[in-house]
Amino acid sequence: MVRLLRWVLALWLMLVLTLGIGEILGRAQPSYFAIPEIRQCGAVLCYLGVLPGKTTVQDAQAIVKNTAQFDFSNPIGPLQQAHKVSKPFYDIGFENSPQGLVDAVDLGFPSETDVSIGAIIAQLGAPCRVRVNMDGLGLGYPGLVVFADSDKDKWILKAYSPISQISIVNTGNFCQSAFTDSTVSVWHGFGSYPR
Repeated sequence: MVRLLRWVLALWLMLVLTLGIGEILGRAQPSYFAIPEIRQCGAVLCYLGVLPGKTTVQDAQAIVKNTAQFDFSNPIGPLQQAHKVSKPFYDIGFENSPQGLVDAVDLGFPSETDVSIGAIIAQLGAPCRVRVNMDGLGLGYPGLVVFADSDKDKWILKAYSPISQISIVNTGNFCQSAFTDSTVSVWHGFGSYPR
């Protein structure tokens, strides 16, 4: 009986020690950011410090050009100015305002991207709005919209749904605005959203 009690106690101690070490190591890991270039800049989100409506297009281009992870040798259109050559891969473009300021930063993701809606929510938290449009679903944050690549399940949002585009825009009050049409709803988790 004493021998059995020693074995149970030894196994229990090993279990507690293993779980404790796992917890300590897990907490020591760095936070995962799906798109580490997207950061909080005051009350809104920005891209590498580029704030739509405040940063000039020339300054934004210089910021991106001074980042080694971008390739500028093969632009793919008037707005698409660079390709990110490290994971996660995407194209970046700036929309210009008449005043020479960045109006929007657009990130376009390939269809085989590893970045999912779940990873974005893990990085940014729950969105303040979900917008249903003919192309699928868009998740709204202060100054940022994430579009789900939803070819198969247009109005069903899943954690592993890949993203197709992120637009960082000069509309920081999107989350505070009232619902103006039936295509916008509050976030109620993963699942179906009405059209």
